[in-house]
Amino acid sequence: GDFWAMVGGMTPANVPMPAPFFGRVLIDSASSIPLVFGTFAANPGTVPVSVPNAVAFRGLRYLVQGYTLVGATNVLTAQNSVTLFVRT
Repeated sequence: GDFWAMVGGMTPANVPMPAPFFGRVLIDSASSIPLVFGTFAANPGTVPVSVPNAVAFRGLRYLVQGYTLVGATNVLTAQNSVTLFVRT
């Protein structure tokens, strides 16, 4: 089957995926963590984000990037990333 995953981290990067894969790694892989993964046959995945109401988190940026893996070809593709910005 085909799979998807989302990773998150606080440090941006811009590194090409090694051949034969596609896309660019936009989050530093040394400090990123896996958030959620699944198959395309399953229900959509969600990632709840709870932010405590504290001034210390004001201005915090957190990056999330998706990846897809086509099972038939074993091709991994990095997708776009989004930035979560905390405004308290």
